[in-house]
Amino acid sequence: MNQGHSADRPSGSVADKAGDQSYKTSNLTSHRYPNADSKRSETKPRSHIHHRYPDSSSLYTHKSTNSETGPIERNHDSQPRPWPPTGFSHKDELSSEEAEDVICKGTPTFHGRRIANTHISEDHFSLYALPHGSHGLDADCGSFYAPAFRAMTLQLYSSELAARPWHTIEQPSLAFSHGVRNGTITLNQWVTVTGQSQQPRTPNSSRAFLGDNSGVRLLDVELNTICHRLSHLESDLGQEEASSDMMYKRLYTTLLRDPDKYLRPHKTIERQIADLVFILSDNSASGAQWIDFSDPRHQVIAKYLFNTQDDMHKIFFHQLLLSIELDLRIKSNQHSDISRDHMISQLPPRVAWDLALARRWQDCASIVKSTGNSEVKRIQCRLSSQKHQVNALVKFATAMDWPTVTTVKKFLRSEETKAWQLEDLTSDSISYLSSLLLPGPSLPFLLMNTLIECDNGIGTNLSALTHLFPASGFQYRTRTYWSSKCIVGKVLAPTCREICEWIGPGRATPDLEATEIARIVQRKTKHILQSSHVQNMKARSQPLGLKASTYPVEDYQMVLPDLDNFSNRIRIGRLSLKAVAHRTHRSPRDSPRIFEAFLEFTVDSEVWPLRLAYDVSFIYACPCSQGPHPLFFDYVYKAVKASELLRLLSWGVDTAVDLDTHAAENTAEKGEVERSDDAVERVLVIEAFGVVDNEVFSRGWCAHWGLSSIVADVNRTW
Repeated sequence: MNQGHSADRPSGSVADKAGDQSYKTSNLTSHRYPNADSKRSETKPRSHIHHRYPDSSSLYTHKSTNSETGPIERNHDSQPRPWPPTGFSHKDELSSEEAEDVICKGTPTFHGRRIANTHISEDHFSLYALPHGSHGLDADCGSFYAPAFRAMTLQLYSSELAARPWHTIEQPSLAFSHGVRNGTITLNQWVTVTGQSQQPRTPNSSRAFLGDNSGVRLLDVELNTICHRLSHLESDLGQEEASSDMMYKRLYTTLLRDPDKYLRPHKTIERQIADLVFILSDNSASGAQWIDFSDPRHQVIAKYLFNTQDDMHKIFFHQLLLSIELDLRIKSNQHSDISRDHMISQLPPRVAWDLALARRWQDCASIVKSTGNSEVKRIQCRLSSQKHQVNALVKFATAMDWPTVTTVKKFLRSEETKAWQLEDLTSDSISYLSSLLLPGPSLPFLLMNTLIECDNGIGTNLSALTHLFPASGFQYRTRTYWSSKCIVGKVLAPTCREICEWIGPGRATPDLEATEIARIVQRKTKHILQSSHVQNMKARSQPLGLKASTYPVEDYQMVLPDLDNFSNRIRIGRLSLKAVAHRTHRSPRDSPRIFEAFLEFTVDSEVWPLRLAYDVSFIYACPCSQGPHPLFFDYVYKAVKASELLRLLSWGVDTAVDLDTHAAENTAEKGEVERSDDAVERVLVIEAFGVVDNEVFSRGWCAHWGLSSIVADVNRTW
C-alpha cells in the first residue's frame, strides 16, 4: 500500500497530462438535506465526488493538455456505462443488490472519526476522515519524493509509515496530508486542521496517565554524570534492559528520588515509566524548565547542541537522557504491542515528543566519551553528514530547477564538502544533513535553508526563511519558490512542481528584489465544522441516498462533462505583490516584508486581477473505479466553465465582498454579476478543462472569495 504523504509529486507542470480535473465549490457545511417527508431525498454526493463533505465551496473539474487547444482524451478505466442500466427502463426500480452493483460499485465511502484527548482535557478531541474503497485508506495521498523526506512523519516504535493518521506523533499527520495533485491536501488533512482550529491550545497534562506521583523529585545532576550515563546507554542497552534491578538502581540513585524506597520501592517498569512521565511533563515537580518539543519554535534540534552560553545546553542533554531512559522502559519486552500502543496514546503530547527526540537521537547521533576526570563544560556529540540526505538534496535541487543547480551539485559532491565539520554550519543545515530531525513542519524549511547555504551566491538575503512563518516564499534570480502553506503557491501549483512542501519554480514578480523573502497576508476562511458532521460522514457519503428497500431508476442521472468544449480564453498574467503600508520602508537587517498577493489574468484581451486573499484549501478527490457513476437527483449543483466565473461574485457565503479589486468593480460595471438565493445549498462545479491557465484561474477565483474546493480528476473520479 502506498502510504502517502506529502508534497512530493513530480508531476503537475503544464506539459504533464493531468486528466480531467474538476473543482467543486459548495459551502461545505451547508449541503442540502431535505425534510424527512420528501421522497427518500437526503442529499448525497455524486459518486465521483463523494466527499462533497464537509465544506467545499467549489469543486472544479480540470484536465490539462499538452497543447493549448484540441480535444481531450478520455482515459477512465471503463467506457461510460449506459443509463438506465441495460435491461432496465426509467420507470423500473432497483433492488438493494442491483443498486449496489450498478450505482455503488467502485465508489469509496468516507468514514469520520472523533477521538477524545482525555489526557489533555475532558472536552478536547481530534477529528479524522478516511476513504474506504478499492484503492485503500491512502488513495488520495501523495507519496514521498525521496526516502529522506519521510522524516517529517513518525510513528513511535515502528519503522513503517503509519497505517492510520492518529498513530503519528505530529498532528495533523503528515503521512496523510497532501493530495496527489500539486497544491492539494487530503480530506483528512482538511478535517483535522479545521477541527483543531476550533479548539484552544491546551496545556499538556499528565494527571490522567499518572495518578499521584507527588513524591517523585528530580535530583541535581552534573553535566559529567549526564555525559557518562548517555555513553553507557549507547553501549550497554541490551544488558541494561535484561536487569530490572539495575534499571531501578541507576534511575533512582542518579536521576530521580524514590519517595517509597524503604516501603514500596518503584521497581516495576510501569511505576518507573509513570515517574519519568511525571518529571518530564511537570516543570514544577522537576524544578527544570524543560524544552517543549511539541512547540514548532523548538523543533530544530541542532541549535541546542553547541550553545554553551546559557543553561539550555545542559537542560537539553538532561532532558534527552530522561527521554532515553523512558524510551528504554516503554520498548521493554515486558509490554505487549497492544499495551505499548495504549500507553503511548495516553502520554501527554510533550512527553510523546520527548520520545520522538530519543528515537531520532539514537538513530543519528552518539556521545563522544570524555577522558579523565576533568569537568565537562560541553557534551561532545558525534554527527556525520548522511549520504542519503545529500543525495536527496541534490535530487530536490535538480527537480525544482534551482537557478545554480550545477554549481550546487559540484559543491555538494566535492572533497571539501566530504570533509565538512558540521559545527561550522548553521543549525538548520546540521539538523538536515545529520538526519537529526523531529517530525512536523520543520523539515521542508531545513531542506531549503540547507540548499541556500550550499549556494554561495545568495548571501544572507534569505536567512530569515523559517517554518514559523509558513505563508511565505522567496524570489531568487528570475524564479520564485513558495511554501505549500502559502496561498500563492497553492494557486500557482498547477504550473509548477511540488516537492517536500515546496512549490516552484514559479513566475517571477517585479515587486521583489532579485533575492528576497516575501511573507503573504492571508485571511482565514469561514469554515464551520462540527464534530457531528464528521461522525455522520459515512452515512452522508453514500451514493444511493437514504437507505430504502428499492431505488427508482428515475432518481438517478448520468452526468457527463463536455470534454470537447472547453474555454481557451484565459491566460495567466502578472504576479503582483503589494507591500503592507507600515512595512514598506526597511533596511536589509529588518525582517522580511509582508505583502498582499494579486494574480492577474487576461480574458479576451482584458486584464482581470484576483486578490489571493484567503487561505483556502484544495482537497484532492479520492479516486473511484468502474465509473462514471450516476448521480442522485436531489444533489443540487450548478456547472460553469472557468471563463464564466467572472459573472459570479462569491458563492453561497458572504465573503470577500469588501475586497476592493478591479475584478469585482469591472464585473459589476458590466452587469454580469450573478448571485443565487439558494447558492448556500448548491455545489458550484467549475469545469477547468483545457489549458492549465483555466485551473490556475479557478484556484485564484476560490482564493479571492474565500471558498475551499474539492479537485477531481474525472479520469480517476467520476
